[in-house]
Amino acid sequence: MRNQLDAALDDFATPRVNVNKNGEVELGEEVSCDGATKKDYHVITHAHADHLSGLSTGSFQIATAATLDLVRAIGKNVRNPLALEYGIPRELKRGRLYLYPATHILGASQVFVETPEGSYAFTGDFKLKGTPVLHPDELVIEATYGRPEDVRDYVNVDVLLLDLVEEGISKGPVDVYASQGKLQEVLSLLSALPRWVKIITDKKSYEVAKVYEKYGIRLPKYYTSTSAEAALEVREKNPYVGLWPLSVERTNKNLSIIVTGWAGKPLVYLKKNVVMVGLSDHADFNELLYYVDESKARWVVADAHRSRSAKTLAKEIEKRLHVRAVAKPRPPPRP
Repeated sequence: MRNQLDAALDDFATPRVNVNKNGEVELGEEVSCDGATKKDYHVITHAHADHLSGLSTGSFQIATAATLDLVRAIGKNVRNPLALEYGIPRELKRGRLYLYPATHILGASQVFVETPEGSYAFTGDFKLKGTPVLHPDELVIEATYGRPEDVRDYVNVDVLLLDLVEEGISKGPVDVYASQGKLQEVLSLLSALPRWVKIITDKKSYEVAKVYEKYGIRLPKYYTSTSAEAALEVREKNPYVGLWPLSVERTNKNLSIIVTGWAGKPLVYLKKNVVMVGLSDHADFNELLYYVDESKARWVVADAHRSRSAKTLAKEIEKRLHVRAVAKPRPPPRP
């Protein structure tokens, strides 16, 4: 007969957490995150596009109030929203669901689920500073910077970006270009600018700015690019800051700042008036390893739906930390 120890070890022979091909992160029988699901609870970790699929699925869509407001601001519909505060449990049929802070964008969350079979967690996207480390039996971790070479040996890039913007507006208008999601991070940084500075945005970023103000983020005055106020700023050549998605064509007249996590350096000058800023809202490779080590999880699943580096990260976790790890979803076999 199998003894109790054998049975207990078999319980952890394979992880119960999972990442499916549609991006759904499964945390036990009742909870999934960031992808279409048939489970009762669909958790939205934050309001970035790659975490917003299947919003109409699940009996309830759970997120922080700020995340739900941002989802609406960018034009997405949530069928049956349920706002949950950090650290406050949601009772499940068999267990509890918690949200905890993640340093990423406004309202971003980690997810922790307690069940009789064990505890499960999903980091969502995060930066290590300011993000509490959770301690589940099984962990799903983001893997954006999951390769050993993805290490940032520079800090305070947000300060460099602000210095660059302030120096630029002393001479004229400044245009900042980034992905729609990263513009949310840039927007919160611009709260440190002098109050006389005006910001001109596209329509979506304008709606996002209103949500940030609702939750106490102080911003300079901001206008949509189609407003009369914006037209006046442009016509008078006043020193405004423009926030634009990467799809907008750059002008050669103003200082152009391209914000990306893949710059490789804090600042990269492409031309005299075009500079790339290496600002990332994700943990780097060393920070991912630190989180896993501190979590004491018995199993780790690296999110391969949202990162091509997940397989590498899983291998490095096993090699360096001696923790069982796998990347999911697994790629299809080669023909």
